[in-house]
This record gives sequence, C-alpha cells and structure tokens, in this order.
Amino acid sequence: MVEFVFLGDSLTYGFPYEPRDSWANLAAEKLGVSFKNLGVCGDTVLDMKIRFKREKELCKTLVLLGGTNDVYANRSLQEILQDVEEIITWAKERGVQKIILGNPLPVLEEQWAVRRLYILGRKYAELAKKLQINYLNFYEPFNKELEENPGLLIDGIHPSKEGYRLMAEIFLEFLGIENDF
Repeated sequence: MVEFVFLGDSLTYGFPYEPRDSWANLAAEKLGVSFKNLGVCGDTVLDMKIRFKREKELCKTLVLLGGTNDVYANRSLQEILQDVEEIITWAKERGVQKIILGNPLPVLEEQWAVRRLYILGRKYAELAKKLQINYLNFYEPFNKELEENPGLLIDGIHPSKEGYRLMAEIFLEFLGIENDF
C-alpha cells in the first residue's frame, strides 16, 4: 500500500514536463513517502472515476485534483460534482483513510472558463464539507501569486516548473509541513 495516490489530469501529471517535475512528485519527495501519480493529460473527472475504479493498489491518502478539462469540455457542474462524489464514495468504501479534494487552478484564458473554474472550486468546498473530507484550495493562493507572476502558467493553463513548485508548497503548507523550495 502506498501512502499517497494523486489522481488527476495534466496538472497532476506535470505537463508539459515529466511526472518527476509535478507538484505531486515534489511534495511526496519532500515528505519522504511512497506515492503513485495517476495524473493523465486530457482526463476529465469522468475519466478519472473510470481509471480509479480499475486501480488495484490501495492507498492511505487520496488527493483528487481535476475539473479543468471538464470545464473546457463544457460538462455541467452537476455532472462533474456527481463524478467527484462517486470517486470519494468509492475511495471511502475501499478504506482510504484520508481524502483531499483540491480545486483547479486559475487560468489566463477565456473569462468564461475563469468564472466556471472559480465556481467549481466553491462547489468542491461545499461537497468536501458535506462528505466530511479535506478541501485544498489551490486556486486562491496560486491566483494571488499569478497576479504578480503570469509566468507561473506557461500556456495560460499549465504551470511552469516554478508553478509546480508553488503547487507543492501550497500542498505542504496545507499539511502543516514547512518547506523550502
């Protein structure tokens, strides 16, 4: 059993770099824990749900970060939230001890996407409270830094290496771990 499974899309994978450059890898290495990066570029939350249900390896902590591709695919918030809830329910049934639901990052793209991602993050916070799991707000601290450094996103959507380091810092701070990236 691994300590952490990071389930997500290209933001978890580390695109356009390698998984070793991802925030998940940076954080897990800093923590010195076993982990599995289940980030797949282009995945929607529906894709993640299907993959996670096939996953054989158990974990103590599931970190779920997705929704950006769903927003760009114009999936309804209701569909996204239903899929996220099913992933969380299934993880609990499998004995996952801790579940962390992270909200998607802000983007420097179309304003409609910015608005929908912000709303999705608020809905994730409500869902986390309802399901009694942990909610990790990536959006607000990342957005604060992004205002001063647009280079944190290399293409308006995906983090640069500096952006992935910032995500790892946000995650470690959420866990109460001091970090010095």
